Amino acid sequence: MKTGIIGAGLGGLASACLLARRGHEVTVYERNRRPGGKVGQVETGSYRFDTGPSLLTIPWVVDRLFEECGERLQDHLEIVPVDPICRYWFADGTRFDCMRDHNRNRAVIREWSEADAEAYMEFMDYSRELYRRTRDAYLFNPLYSLGDLGEMNPLDLLRIDAFRTMSQRIDRRFETPYMRQFFKRFATYNGSSPYQAPATLNVIPHVELTMGGFYLRGGMYALVRALYKLADQLGVRFHFDWEVARIEVKEGRACGLRSAGGLEAKCELVLANSDSYETYLELLPEEQLSGLKRRSMKRLEPSCSGFRAAAGGRSQVGRPLPPHPFLFRRLPP
Repeated sequence: MKTGIIGAGLGGLASACLLARRGHEVTVYERNRRPGGKVGQVETGSYRFDTGPSLLTIPWVVDRLFEECGERLQDHLEIVPVDPICRYWFADGTRFDCMRDHNRNRAVIREWSEADAEAYMEFMDYSRELYRRTRDAYLFNPLYSLGDLGEMNPLDLLRIDAFRTMSQRIDRRFETPYMRQFFKRFATYNGSSPYQAPATLNVIPHVELTMGGFYLRGGMYALVRALYKLADQLGVRFHFDWEVARIEVKEGRACGLRSAGGLEAKCELVLANSDSYETYLELLPEEQLSGLKRRSMKRLEPSCSGFRAAAGGRSQVGRPLPPHPFLFRRLPP
């Protein structure tokens, strides 16, 4: 099947590899000059900076991807566990090196609050239980239609803490501003606000702190390079500087792509790794969306963003910084 993929980000690259492995004739159309999407890299002089994610979690997902494509992950990437996973500097100068060993973390937290030290262990148990209940139902279930709900345990819907916010649950568990700020920051991983996101997202601490954080030798962009190389080996074709302006639809099915410059590409299947808001409202023909769907998409609030700065210097420091440092500007009330 002739398949066109919009975007050479991680999702587009992974999909291209899997579809090509299964016999599709895959072409990826990317508006930038290189693959990666949000996982970018800047090289200037002798410096190299990742501009996107700085920590890898759940590496077995990547391992499984390479395995399904007939390759061994270790032949393409070197994944290194990091410990401490993160270093936090709070606004009053307090430092917290978050380790994978929960007992070591508890010992540090006990210096701030005996109650919070015990609450930390209880919270990690709660986070682990959220993961158990959401793993198959949400994290690894596509939920494309009502049929995808068939494997879910209905009782789990009432046990995933979806009726409180992250902030409400965290504030009930912890008394110090350090622990409240520490756990609320996990909402930023998917651009959410802890004051609005459901407490179900408290599953994220388990994924990072218990399952571990990892670094890719050569930077996070090494994953992009590895997937791009794998896609090339599998026969995937790439068109860079090719900005998709419209998804062509005939009789309710996608049948091609049109570029901003007027180029056309015929496809039997289209996979959009582009932003969902842009895909629905800008790329699809207007008549393909109901008025209700269009209005609901327009009401969506953009997720939180951030400003990132990178600097290189020649001076030496006594000890290198950990790979994932956080600096909080102020403590919550």
